Amino acid sequence: MNSWCEQVHAIRAFTWNHRIANERNFLQQWLARIRSAFRVDFSFAAVLLNARKIETVAPENSSALRSIVEFVSSFLEDLSASKVPTVVEDVRRRWGFTSLVVASLAPAARQPLGVVAVGASGMRTFTAPESFQLQYLTEEAGRALKRLAARRVRDEQEILRAVIEDMNVLELEPLLARITDRVRNYLASEICTIRLYVAQGRLCPVAMAPAQNSDVSRFLPAHHRELTPLLLRRRRSIVIPGLCKEPSSSSRVVQINPKAYLGTRLLSRENKLIGVLEICSAAPRIFGREEVAFLEAVAQLASMAIVHHGLLQNSKT
Repeated sequence: MNSWCEQVHAIRAFTWNHRIANERNFLQQWLARIRSAFRVDFSFAAVLLNARKIETVAPENSSALRSIVEFVSSFLEDLSASKVPTVVEDVRRRWGFTSLVVASLAPAARQPLGVVAVGASGMRTFTAPESFQLQYLTEEAGRALKRLAARRVRDEQEILRAVIEDMNVLELEPLLARITDRVRNYLASEICTIRLYVAQGRLCPVAMAPAQNSDVSRFLPAHHRELTPLLLRRRRSIVIPGLCKEPSSSSRVVQINPKAYLGTRLLSRENKLIGVLEICSAAPRIFGREEVAFLEAVAQLASMAIVHHGLLQNSKT
C-alpha cells in the first residue's frame, strides 16, 4: 500500500512540476506512470479537440485494443461530464476486456476536455480508493493541460509581437530567417521553410531553418512530393500527421526522415498567391487547430514583409 501511495504522490509531483512543452508527450509519460502505479494492462486518453475531433493518446508500448477506444468513444459525452469515475467490469464478450475505469479530465465542465481510461484484459477488481484516486489524478492532469493551452496562447502572441517588431528594424532576408527559426523552435519541428511562388508550379526557397541551401521537397518521401503543388491549388492549410519513412539520397543535407507535415499559403492583400510556409517533423505528431492558426498568422506577417520589400516583383523578373 505504501508503495502505491508513493507512486501516486510521484504522479502528482510530475503533473505539477513538469513543464509541459508538448501535450502529447506529457500525456504519454503521465499515462505510463498511471499504468505502472495502478498495475493495469493499458492506459490511454481520449482528448476532445476543437470541432469535436477526438485524439487518442497512449504510451508507446501500450496494449490498448481498438475495441477499448471504440467503447470509450461510444460513451464519450457522458463519460467526459461525469464527476465520478465510471467502472465497467466483466464485459469481455462484447468489448474484449474484463475491467475498465474511466475518469473525466474536466468533470461537469461547459466544454468537456476528454477522458482517461485504464483497464485490464485479465481478472482485475478496482477498489473504491483506486477509482477515486484515479479521478483526482485525472482532474489534475486536465488542469495541467488547460495551463498549457493558456501558456501557448501567451507564447504565440509574444512570438507574433516579436515578428512585428523585427519587421521595423530588420532587412527581409534576416527577418525571414528569424521567422523560420522561431516557428521551428516553437512547433518543435526539424525543418521550417518559406518559399516564393515565382512561376507556374515553381517555388524559390528564400528562408529555411536550419539554414540549408536546399529545398524542403528533398526531405519528403517521393509519393508525398505533390504536397506543395496541392497546397498551391487549395485555399486552406494541409496537415499530414504521418509520412512513410524514406531516407534522403543526399549526404549533404540533414537526414530527418519526416513523419509529419504542415503547410500554409502566403497571400498578398489582394489574396494572390505569394508562396508557402511549410513545416516538417521527424516525429509522428498531429498539428492541432491552434497550431495551424498560429502558422497562418505568421504566414500573414511574412507575406506583408515580402510584399513591402518588393521581393515578389524582383523574383519574377
